[in-house]
Parts: sequence; C-alpha cells; structure tokens
Amino acid sequence: MDLSRIVSEDDDQAAIFDVQEFRSGQFEFKLGHKWIDFEISGLDETLEKIEMDAEMNVQGFLGAWIPSDDWTSDGVFPEKTLRYRGMENVENLFVESKSWSFGQKASFLIKKSEKHEQHESPIFKFSILLRPLMTKPKWEEEKVKLIINLKLNDLEPETREFDMKPGKISGPGVQRMKNFYDSFETYGATQMRGKGNIVHPKQYLTLRGVKYIIDDFLSDDPKPIKLGYIGTDTTENIRSLARWLVEENYIDRIEEIVIFITTDWDREFLDANPFKEEVKELCDCPVIIRELSQETIELQKTQKDCDILILTYVAPWVDQNSKEEFVDLIKNTLGNNSYLLSVDPQKAENSVRAAISSEFNNDNLYKKELELSYAKRAVTKENTSVEWSIWKKGKANEKSH
Repeated sequence: MDLSRIVSEDDDQAAIFDVQEFRSGQFEFKLGHKWIDFEISGLDETLEKIEMDAEMNVQGFLGAWIPSDDWTSDGVFPEKTLRYRGMENVENLFVESKSWSFGQKASFLIKKSEKHEQHESPIFKFSILLRPLMTKPKWEEEKVKLIINLKLNDLEPETREFDMKPGKISGPGVQRMKNFYDSFETYGATQMRGKGNIVHPKQYLTLRGVKYIIDDFLSDDPKPIKLGYIGTDTTENIRSLARWLVEENYIDRIEEIVIFITTDWDREFLDANPFKEEVKELCDCPVIIRELSQETIELQKTQKDCDILILTYVAPWVDQNSKEEFVDLIKNTLGNNSYLLSVDPQKAENSVRAAISSEFNNDNLYKKELELSYAKRAVTKENTSVEWSIWKKGKANEKSH
C-alpha cells in the first residue's frame, strides 16, 4: 500500500498554505487553508478494509472529502455505507457513513465487498482540507506537520508525514470557492443527472432528512410540495439534492423550488457558475432563485408557504448581525403545516471549511427565536460529525427512533 500526493508539475506551492485573519472579540488568530489531493495505490486481492485518520502537530481542523454515491448501498453491509465513486470500474469499495468524520482529526473507514467485482489494481483517491490554527505572534515561523495513519486490514498502521509552512495572507474571496468547485467537479460531484457523487456526509444526510419528511410526514397528503432551500454556497449540496429528487422520482411531487441566495457570497459565485441554467433545465417544475434582501423577506409574506425548507450548514453561521433577517425569512416562509430540515455540524470543530463560533445553539435559535418545536429530534448517531433535525410550528409532532 502506498500513499502519495497528487501534485501537478507546475505546483511549486505544494508545501505552503494560505492564511486568513480572524477576530473573535478581543482574540485575534490566523487560520491556515490547504487542500491536498491524495491517492492510495498498491492495493490487491487481500484488501478487506482501509482505515485512515489524519491529524496535525498543531491545533486546528481537518476534513476528508471522498467521492461516493448520493445514497447508501443498503444490503451490502450491516452498517450504512456509500459506494466509492472515485475511479471507473471500481465497484467494490464502500465508505462507512458513521466513521467519516471531520474535526480536530479526520478519519474514514473503507470496506471491500465480496459481492462486487475487484478491479485489477484499484486506486483510492481522496482529499484533505487542513486548517491549522495559529495564535503565536511570529506565526510566519509556524511549522505544521500533517500526520496520516493508514491501516490496511488488521495490520499495524503505517504513518506518513507531510511538512507545511504558512504563506501569504488571503481573504475569503470567491476564488477559493471556485477552486473547491473545480476539485468537486473532478470527483463527479457537480453533475446534475444520474447517480452523481457526494463528497461530504452532510449531503447524504440532507437527502435522508428530505426523504423522511416526504415519506413519514407528507405521504398521506397528496398535494404538491413547495420546496425551499437557503444558501447555495459551492452548489454541490443543492446539486445532489436536485439530481436525487429526479433520480428517485420525488420530483413528481414537487410543484416549485425556491432557492434563497446571499449577495456577498452565493450570488458572486453563481454569476460565474452554470448552476442556475442547469437546475432549471433539470427540473420540470419552476425553479426560482431569489437574492436575499429586506424586500425579498417582506415579499415572502405574500407568497405560498414552503412545505419543506432546507438549511444545510446555515444555522450555525447566524450571528447577531444577521439574526433578525434570518428569523424574519423563516417566519415568512414557513406555514403551520411546514417542516424545516436543519443539517448541521455537531460541534464547532466539525466545521472545517468555514470557522464558526463554539457558542452556536440551534435549539435556542429555533425554539426561542422562531418558536418552533421538534418534529424529529437531532439525529447524531448516523455520523460522528454531522446531525440532522426536523422542526415545525406549534405543538411538537415528534417521532422517537
């Protein structure tokens, strides 16, 4: 088994990471940013499983992005697994959903199925995003080491180390979003049709929550469903949702999809991305994209309520500056028989791409500010880093599972 970085010939910045400046109250710090592609080769017929965990020699956050099916491959293993989709003709490798984690460490467990054909020489590809946290005055001298432990079957783990050092200070910018999108595109995560790939467990859990609402709460109500979605970001999540709705024929129940986007983040990225045209071409129902503003929020009072409103990695970023508009948008969008699906990191450290406050409290936001109640309490055991919950107005209609 061999682990190697995928580095282009003109990549002379392989060991350098960008740095962003952050301030939280009186506390200032620097947060690094480095996206690294890896591949594991030298795998043969003795392969049964691959365990990977990654950490750094400094404080910070790590995440592993893996191309895998939109939906779990039920019946292959007792545990929920997602078929790996990083290479053609590799049909027998599966990512265990629960073990796919993000945080101070990143980890995953890959299993081989004997029920599917073995490629002669499979290569397993994945990417790691590392976000080293630097608080020292001379942060420019910080030495960061990425440590990856790989365990094949039940053999002793093998360790690989990669040295990194900080480079220039950069802003959050849209260019970084474009770079993410390009990487996701190589993994097949941006396609709009067929069985595409996800790259993060939050995407599968978004589909899981939508399916739960339609099958368990709306199955006896034949009326068409209006679907709302807040925040497109780099679009991989809304893309997997759209193609899954079509692939699984849930789109037949959807009468309209309304997507709310932010001006200073979502729109700037979408202006240079084909998403708007592609999603409207994919769906037979109307797809409306609304840029958020105070007028847009007020206009929602006159619009038909959304039956399902989806927030994936949105609520924890609501702060004092945005809370009032956020609360008004939700209140004006949900009706008495509507459901809100919230998919979120379980803890602040589980959010790797974007830093959030450790003080975020979804219960306080939904219960106190919005006066919503649980329709299904937060599900935390399907993934160690991501949870999902369902909310509605009025008296709780909770199902315990």
